[in-house]
Amino acid sequence: MRQRGVRFALVGMAVVALAACGGDSSDAGEPAAATEATRTIDVTITQAKRYEPAEMTVAPGETVTFRVRNAAAELHEFMVGDSKAHDDHEKEMAAMSMGSMKMADKPNYVDLDPGQTKELTWRFPDKAGATVIYGSHIPGDYTGGLKGTITVSG
Repeated sequence: MRQRGVRFALVGMAVVALAACGGDSSDAGEPAAATEATRTIDVTITQAKRYEPAEMTVAPGETVTFRVRNAAAELHEFMVGDSKAHDDHEKEMAAMSMGSMKMADKPNYVDLDPGQTKELTWRFPDKAGATVIYGSHIPGDYTGGLKGTITVSG
């Protein structure tokens, strides 16, 4: 009887652990090699702290290279992910000191100095209906509206 309880507890813990793994960037897609991209989308960060375009549509499973240009006079980011990834990064950036806002580029985001252009390539989920978010988490950017949405449709 005691072994049975231990087994149920272990199974329960495994289920909780697997559930905790859900909701990661796989819901938003994943980084991809630039050679896999089927098209390039030009994105500009404006002095008004807005992305142009602010909304995009991609096909299920499509791989896109974003060519992002920072036309603003200050540092900004371009990050792609689901809402949890953005919430986590927003907290991380808020905890940093103002003197060290710049972070090393990662597969799902790039920092852009004024006038700089960088590329990020992303493979979107295979299912239609997904919404993927892009934004900047330099303090004040995301809450001030420097974000956009990508709808997976088709």
